[in-house]
Amino acid sequence: CSTGRFECSAELGRIKCISLEAKGEECNGVDDDCDGIIDDNVLCDGNMKCVEGVCKSVTCEDECAPAGDSCQDNYTILHCSDTDGDGCNNQTVEACSAGNKCVLGECIISCTPTCTGKECGDDGCGETCGSCITPPSQECTDNKTLRVYTSPGDCSVDYKCSYPHTDTTCQYTCENGACQGCTPNCTGKNCGDDGCGGLCGQCVENQTCSGGTCVCSYTACGSVCCAQGAICAGGACCTPNCAGKNCGDDGCGGSCGTCGSGTACENGVCVRQCPGGWWRCPVTNHCYKMSTVSDQWDDSRDACSGAGAHLVTLNSAEEEASLMQHFPFNNWVWTGGNDHDKEGTWKWITGEAWGYSHWCSGEPNNYGRGEDYMCAHLTVGCWNDADDDTKYYYMCEIE
Repeated sequence: CSTGRFECSAELGRIKCISLEAKGEECNGVDDDCDGIIDDNVLCDGNMKCVEGVCKSVTCEDECAPAGDSCQDNYTILHCSDTDGDGCNNQTVEACSAGNKCVLGECIISCTPTCTGKECGDDGCGETCGSCITPPSQECTDNKTLRVYTSPGDCSVDYKCSYPHTDTTCQYTCENGACQGCTPNCTGKNCGDDGCGGLCGQCVENQTCSGGTCVCSYTACGSVCCAQGAICAGGACCTPNCAGKNCGDDGCGGSCGTCGSGTACENGVCVRQCPGGWWRCPVTNHCYKMSTVSDQWDDSRDACSGAGAHLVTLNSAEEEASLMQHFPFNNWVWTGGNDHDKEGTWKWITGEAWGYSHWCSGEPNNYGRGEDYMCAHLTVGCWNDADDDTKYYYMCEIE
């Protein structure tokens, strides 16, 4: 029917729309003014309610609210309405028929749950496919680690349960989901781990355990293991000793090194080989020779130079003492010291720095017409200055 002044009525066995006369709204549950709204309690004031077309004061006890229908659970509807016309809403319960389900206060065709491949999560019908409250049994993650799961777990995005866990290291082994005891195993072993935290034996000094067997850590010599740095020589362990040596025997049949051309090994040290008739000083490793004749300083210098040498230079007390011991010559000997260029400024003929000096008392004194050349007394053990006209024996030095 069109909205407004008509209503649907059954008459003479058929349905038709009949015209209505508009009239004032009354408390009668009818749309008296044809505005499409049934104003049950519009004309009732305060706590008044429309009861049998009359506004009355009604006190309701245990009235349900809100009015209308709702779901008590998935299969039950709660109706809240004035079922006895006393102006108070009463609650009634209606169960959904088999195969139906309550949704938003109405029974509808039931949903088919989908839980294939799911351990947990929504079944698609408002229920769950399971809850993560039963953790899996404890297990061994390797031969030493036991893993224990605890509840509750979490449901992952792929509907699988994931449970928190704790890993414990077993003292011995982990088998069949539990820590096991241990039986030591030393078959074929004389050292190393027995499989239970103990040892099958210990190796002696200079031995190392390898694969359950003691072997020499360094060098084997028959049935003996040599210490670090030792070698097997002549059937026995021997430690080469080349401390302070650069040549000669190492004490084990080997060599500490060889000397080059023009040198020889003396007491483990390569020293120069002096020409025949020359003496090598152990302090300087230089060669020295005393002249067999006396001569002036200039001629002595030239004689040494002709022999591939120079007049001796005394650069330390040790060198001087060694020469005095080897050449106990009880007289003055020309050396390479002089102040010929500048009086009082002494220098060596080789240009070496003038550091050590051993002048006799009161010397040098430049006595007489001038004394510019140095001589040394190899018995008294001190130096003097003399003039070039004086003839002394001289000592040559090859560096």
